[in-house]
Amino acid sequence: MELSMRAKHEVIDRTCARYRRARKSTKGKILDEFIQTTGYARKYAAWILSHWRQTVVERIRGKVISFKVGLRVARPRSGRPVVYDDGFRIVLADLWFLFDCLCGKRFVVMIRGLLDAVLATDELTCSDTVRALLMKVSPATVDRLLARERKKLSPHGTSITRPGGLLKGQVAIRTFTDWSDATPGFFEADLVAHDGGSAFGDFHCTLTMTDVATGWTETVAVLNKAQKHVFPGLQRIRDRLPFAILGLDTDNGSEFINGHLVRYCAQEHIPHSISKCNSLA
Repeated sequence: MELSMRAKHEVIDRTCARYRRARKSTKGKILDEFIQTTGYARKYAAWILSHWRQTVVERIRGKVISFKVGLRVARPRSGRPVVYDDGFRIVLADLWFLFDCLCGKRFVVMIRGLLDAVLATDELTCSDTVRALLMKVSPATVDRLLARERKKLSPHGTSITRPGGLLKGQVAIRTFTDWSDATPGFFEADLVAHDGGSAFGDFHCTLTMTDVATGWTETVAVLNKAQKHVFPGLQRIRDRLPFAILGLDTDNGSEFINGHLVRYCAQEHIPHSISKCNSLA
């Protein structure tokens, strides 16, 4: 298998110093190994190992040229010149935030109609060149240039829900077609963690229960997601409800899939189901 150019350069880097320090009798063996690895001709292999990373003066086609062997010369990039530079991106982002982060198609319409009004105030300043580019930029280009800014506005949250596996066989899994009850009493329950962006240590959580039919919502604060705090919270919410709990749907976290809640639902004849089945496989 033929080596790539980068791999050959790595072989030369490892071999050239050993080749130069070696005696004449040993250089032949090193050269044989090097030729077998790289596939170079013997004369060229000896020359490249002797002059690697050194400045060489050669006469090529009648001209004396000085160059460093093994130095990669950076070639200028081909293609169209940059039209929308960093200065334009900064003005575009400021204007985008000023217009409440619109999508590209709506944003360019707002630019065409309100840019002069914005520039007449102290909210934004730009050069005539940037103004001309703003008036002709396309929606697709706007979305591409603002992709990084848009990503900053939608960070991924940290989930603290961990599947409860010991009792998952005792809790029914509900799909979106199973919940068609219009009678008050069928509740969705969830736990919202107020962790401030870090799940380390203890922090308060809000237990929320919402009736599917009426939208009636009750909340209660719990110390953390431990079942010894979540289960009493469920009981406090039940005491405040104007109607009985006929069904309870939760996620598959251990704060809900535990012995306390399973026994409680069985004793009170409350159907308990979960809708997140993927994590239980």
